[in-house]
Amino acid sequence: MLLQMLKAKATATRDLTELLNKFEIIIKVGETGVGTFYTLKEN
Repeated sequence: MLLQMLKAKATATRDLTELLNKFEIIIKVGETGVGTFYTLKEN
């Protein structure tokens, strides 16, 4: 179960990074930690 959770977190991190850097459709608000969130980039 723990291994599945770690894989899921790694996949989510990869997906967010791809949306942020490659596709540039989201914006990261905040640096790191609990208060960090992502929002859709406006055209």
